[in-house]
Amino acid sequence: MIFKGAATTAVAGAASPALLSGSPAAAQMPGTGGLITYAMDATSRTYLAKADGTPIREMSYSTKVSWSPDGSRYVHGQIVGSERTDGSDPVLNLHGSYPSPVYDPTGRFVYWIGVYSTSIMYIGADGSWAGHSAKFYEEPSQQQAIQYIAVAPGGTVFFTRGHPGNNSVLYRVTSASTSVQVLADAYEPDISPDGSTIAFQREAYVSVDGGYWPGAQLWLANIDGSNPRQITFPETHGLLNRSASWSPDGTTLLFNAGHPTTWRTGALKRLTVASGAITQVVGDGLLPSQQPVKQTKDTVRRVWGDDQILTAVAASRYAFADHGSAGDPRPKAAAVVLSRADLYYDALGGSALAVARQAPLLITGNRTLDPKVLAEIGRVLAPGGTVYVLGGELALPRGIETSLTAAGYKTKRIGGADQFDTAVRIAREMSARPTTVVLATAHMYYDALAAGATLGVLPDQVLVLCDGHRMPASTAAYLNGIDPDTQDVVCVGGWALPALQNAYAAGMLPSWDTRDGYVYEASGERAEDTAIAVAKFFWTSPNRFAVATTSTWFDALTGGAAIGTARGPLLITAPNALDPAVRSYLSACSPTAAEVVMLGGRLALPEAMVAKLGAAIAEPGGWQSAETTPSSPAPAGQAQSLRAAGGRESSLAAAKPPVPRPRPDRVQVR
Repeated sequence: MIFKGAATTAVAGAASPALLSGSPAAAQMPGTGGLITYAMDATSRTYLAKADGTPIREMSYSTKVSWSPDGSRYVHGQIVGSERTDGSDPVLNLHGSYPSPVYDPTGRFVYWIGVYSTSIMYIGADGSWAGHSAKFYEEPSQQQAIQYIAVAPGGTVFFTRGHPGNNSVLYRVTSASTSVQVLADAYEPDISPDGSTIAFQREAYVSVDGGYWPGAQLWLANIDGSNPRQITFPETHGLLNRSASWSPDGTTLLFNAGHPTTWRTGALKRLTVASGAITQVVGDGLLPSQQPVKQTKDTVRRVWGDDQILTAVAASRYAFADHGSAGDPRPKAAAVVLSRADLYYDALGGSALAVARQAPLLITGNRTLDPKVLAEIGRVLAPGGTVYVLGGELALPRGIETSLTAAGYKTKRIGGADQFDTAVRIAREMSARPTTVVLATAHMYYDALAAGATLGVLPDQVLVLCDGHRMPASTAAYLNGIDPDTQDVVCVGGWALPALQNAYAAGMLPSWDTRDGYVYEASGERAEDTAIAVAKFFWTSPNRFAVATTSTWFDALTGGAAIGTARGPLLITAPNALDPAVRSYLSACSPTAAEVVMLGGRLALPEAMVAKLGAAIAEPGGWQSAETTPSSPAPAGQAQSLRAAGGRESSLAAAKPPVPRPRPDRVQVR
């Protein structure tokens, strides 16, 4: 059973939109040449068109469109959902018709007006919150309806309430239940890409054929409401001008120029803000919006080496800087995790440990320390640093520890009687009292690898293992010390929940008798689906992703630790083609996606997959390819963590939502 939108409140991806933000402008990426949308009264349909108004296709929904910050998707109000520019890969978050959905500046969330129009809700844009939402703001008086939402590039949310015309007032949200007035008599606001100016309309009754009709004119004001100035006039521009929409470069506005007596009709026109010049785009155009054009390109990066050991070295080089470097965009390693290269059992919990300790996960032959591995340890870890050695001496003999000590490093071995005991010992090393415990089988290693890549992003999240439907004694003893009423237990994959239920029925969890015993589940019919379910459970619209093949385990193991360090999930696909479910998930995350990492060489993931991944995360021409190998030079750039590279990713570890992220239903173990 997959719980779409599942998440624990302690999870890294559970960040919500900020109430007020001083971050750089990002709501509309600057650029030129974007597409436009508009509705036609003659057909009652919405059209995607070229900038000159030439229609490209009829869109699926006849409502105003709000574009994601990168322009790869649009959200519409007949449902809270989105589509790609070509209408493909729809994402449905909520059934029903909800007014005024709009992306937040990161592309991670969508705001919409809640039931009874007295609240502003938000939801994950990628479908990971499907069917669930959280309240961002609620009108304390609940006397007047919220009409329209606008979001500034820095993240501040504005809305209007009242009625069109003199009774419509623009407010700025300051907390979950408070707002301040910005402008009186302001309707349909739209905020410029640089965040400095609000475009809006004001009603002005006009005399037509002996009667008074509600007309409207366009105005601009500073973002704080100061310096309001009129920019269209009835004498020169017509009697009813409304629905202004900024261009991504902030130089022009699209608007509808109509007539009060036939308010649904009117021409779509473009106004140049600096000069006041106006040109007609089409003769019938309502509710315009303009696609932002992203200037930077997303990246599909292959991380690989000639064998599994060198691919692990390449993954380490992708994720971590030289220990003595300055100005490297990659973080410095705080430790190293080392496991054997021929078997995965001891290392299933190693990805989580590596991410938690900000360490690369390297693998070596099980007799001596591979010189290439020692060289990589020397690159990333300063002398005196700690190397965690996974497994007993039959897995990695004492001579490997001796080699590490001779090279100037401290060692700490974590090993148990078997892989299950080793996973428990790793979990205890990571946290004395975890907030989240993930259970996965050691048989289907991809379940554990997908979970391990995510765990460790925040403290106190650990992984333990079951043996198919059987619960090993060491794992049962560990789980018996967990309180499922106050600590989250997540069963990953189809084996974990039955193993937990069997253990309870066998009396292996006596402390759970006094508990409710409810746990979460994240699983799918296939290993590929389970990895996606794990990604949706723990993340909302990540910036980075890794893709590994189902044909081997080592690329997913070592590369999973690297992508966890870069704050992203691990996905898997068959080696011959990109799995359709993986492609759809990546497409749903396109507004935030900056990079997809392909783990392994061309025998693991063919070159033809590069273009398919690029098309999944970016618009045509909006992606580039790159490679990281064991000999790749350090990337150029200012000193910053990969966790925040690209400017669109917030600090996940520091994010504190105003309310908890919606939780799914849980399954009772009894």
